[in-house]
Formats: sequence, C-alpha cells, structure tokens
Amino acid sequence: MEKNKSKNNIEKIQTSTYCVAYLDFLGAKNLMKKNDDKFLNDLSAIYFEAINEIDLTNEINQKDIYTKIFSDNILLAIKIEKNDNNKNAKIEKITQLTGYLYNRALSYGYLIRGAITKGKFYKDDNNIFVYGKALIDAVEIEENLAIYPRIVIDKSIQNYVQNYLKKCSDGCFALQNFLFYGAEHIFKDKLINMYGKFYKDEKIKQKIMWVINNFNEFYGIPENSRPIQITEEELTNATK
Repeated sequence: MEKNKSKNNIEKIQTSTYCVAYLDFLGAKNLMKKNDDKFLNDLSAIYFEAINEIDLTNEINQKDIYTKIFSDNILLAIKIEKNDNNKNAKIEKITQLTGYLYNRALSYGYLIRGAITKGKFYKDDNNIFVYGKALIDAVEIEENLAIYPRIVIDKSIQNYVQNYLKKCSDGCFALQNFLFYGAEHIFKDKLINMYGKFYKDEKIKQKIMWVINNFNEFYGIPENSRPIQITEEELTNATK
C-alpha cells in the first residue's frame, strides 16, 4: 500500500470567502521566555471564558468558528457561503467573540492588538494549512495600522458591524471593545496597575494611555448612571 499520494492523486484545494480575525497579545513573548506556563494557562482561560460568554445559536455554533491559537496569537475564521443567509450574523459573531477576548485579556492584565477583515482564506480539516489573502490582510493591518491596543475593522466588513465601531482620531475604525463584558472596575484596576508598572517606558505607556483614554471616553459619559474615570491623580499615585 502506498504511504504517500502521488502528485496526480492529490486533491485540488482552493480558498473560499471567510471573515477572519487575527489577534496578538502585546508583550507576551517576554512572558513566554520565562517558561513558567503562567501565560499559557491565562491564555487558555481567556479563550474558554470568552467562548462561553458569546451568545451562539442553532444557526451559528462553536463548530462554525475556526480557531487556531499559536504562540501569542489567536486566529478566528468563519466561512461565508455564496448567497449565505447567515452572513451578517456570522460576521457579527466573529466581531463579538473578538470583543469578549479583548476584554477577558484585559481583565487578566493583557493588552491585545488585531484586525478583522473578510476575503479569501483556506483551512484544511486536519488543522495543518491556513492560507489566504484575508489572513495576510489581517496580519498586515495588525502590524502596520493598529499600532495601539485596538482591533481595527477593515472596510470590507464595516457596514455589517456599524453598532460596534469607534472612529479613531487617525481615521481608522476600531472595535469598541467595552461594549462587551462590562467589568469596568476590574478594567480600571488593571489599567492603573499597568501604568504604574510601565510608566517609565514611553512606548508602552503610550499604548496603555490609548486604552485608558478609550476607557474614560466610554465609561465617563454623563448618560451613565454612575460614570467612572481613571484620573491623573490615580495614575500619578500608581507611580509612587
């Protein structure tokens, strides 16, 4: 019996349309170098807690959402069939899951940067191959455009998730993550602690301040019955 398929017998494969999210945990590589498995266990908890929070339906269940976690990155993808009646719901579910992951990570003290897009993508049933322009686009957006700890929403899906968008000062549209899993007092404590730990590193401080400003903008609006802010005094005290 032949152990390997001949070249002529290898099944032809092709890409299909998917909604793809690519997420990167900032600073996690340094944690992984410690080789103490803390980040590994946190990453596992973050993912499973987030997937348990999302409201899945009979039309879209957990099996429909392809997930690949490698190193400090998470890849999410869901197939969009031709004339797919569930297209809007599928794109919304990937977006919601991304928001839950972002906030769960923040509650554990981690910041995430990433992107969500739609395009051609391929993954095989054996979880060996991931391939396609949608993945390349998502990675390039995360690396070159996201910059701050935000999830940039590509123009290919903005019309499907308008209720979840935040327009940033540089013109990008990002996911307003604080719409998902409200735990503002936990977020506040984590962000103040991060600032106190990294305030001397200007590059890291800028990223933390982006999230703090977003936090203050979202939770500090007068319409909230109990507005909450991270104040300059609290940040200064964290550095002492």
